[in-house]
Amino acid sequence: MVVSTIADKIRADRIERNKALSNIGEPLMARVTKGAAWSETKPRTSIRGAVGDWGEFVSV
Repeated sequence: MVVSTIADKIRADRIERNKALSNIGEPLMARVTKGAAWSETKPRTSIRGAVGDWGEFVSV
């Protein structure tokens, strides 16, 4: 069924997004406390490093 296929894809996408947020949440929080005094460029570079392969879910 088409409806079932669409629902399955939506569910899989949601699971993948949640997994991405879970995987990058802790490294990002560590950078928040560590980088409080950084200039603007360094946090962006550090955040991109934490995001890694999950960049499709986060824009920096």
